[in-house]
Amino acid sequence: MTPEHEVSRLLTASGAVLVRTNGHRVYRFPDGGNWITPLTPSDWRSWKNNLADLRRRLGIRPVQKMALESVRPTHKPTPPTSDRKVWREYVEAEAIQPLAVRP
Repeated sequence: MTPEHEVSRLLTASGAVLVRTNGHRVYRFPDGGNWITPLTPSDWRSWKNNLADLRRRLGIRPVQKMALESVRPTHKPTPPTSDRKVWREYVEAEAIQPLAVRP
């Protein structure tokens, strides 16, 4: 849904009424507050900004993306075995006797 359609949907859902269109669109909410938007926006980001302003006015928080931490697995991977451990297992499996240490 485009920001322009989302703005009109939120205005309709909140009960806002278009009061006048004289250079700007002026909407009035049931609580008496106004919300104003230009008839011909000069900025290509205007509708996105209007949508953000309207959400703030209505107290609506946009849907937030899930944090990566909640998607990642909770277990820790096993650390790689060291070469000494692998060598020790090999020596024990082959029943090789270690050399005697000279004093």
